[in-house]
Amino acid sequence: MKLTKIQQAKSKLLLQQAFFATLIMSTQIEETEHVPTAATDMVKIMYNAAWVATLEVGQVMTVLAHEVLHIVFKHGLRRHDKNLKFSHKRYAVKAFLMKFSMQSNMNAKLRLLLEQAQSVL
Repeated sequence: MKLTKIQQAKSKLLLQQAFFATLIMSTQIEETEHVPTAATDMVKIMYNAAWVATLEVGQVMTVLAHEVLHIVFKHGLRRHDKNLKFSHKRYAVKAFLMKFSMQSNMNAKLRLLLEQAQSVL
C-alpha cells in the first residue's frame, strides 16, 4: 500500500522533527474540498488533496508544521484582536519554522500558493 503525501510527511516529521511530530500526531488531519490549500479551525488541520498532490513531501511537512503552530499559538482565538495583525501571526509562525529549519522546505511556488489562498480567505 502506497502512503499518501500526508502520511509520508508525518512519517518524515517523526524521524526529523520530533517536536512537530508530537504536535501533529495528536492533531486530527482531515481532507476536505472546503479549503483551497490548508487551514485550521483550532481543533483540526484541514487540507485540499488536489493542492497537496502538487507539493513535494518536504513542502507538506512545512504546511503541517505551519498549521499546527497556529493551533499552538492560539491564533484563531485572537482573530478579532485589533492589536495583533495577521502579519504578526504569520511572522511568529515563520520565525518558529525557521528556527527548526522547516522554512527551507517552503519554496517560492509554495509561498505564492499560500499567499494567493490567504488573499482569497
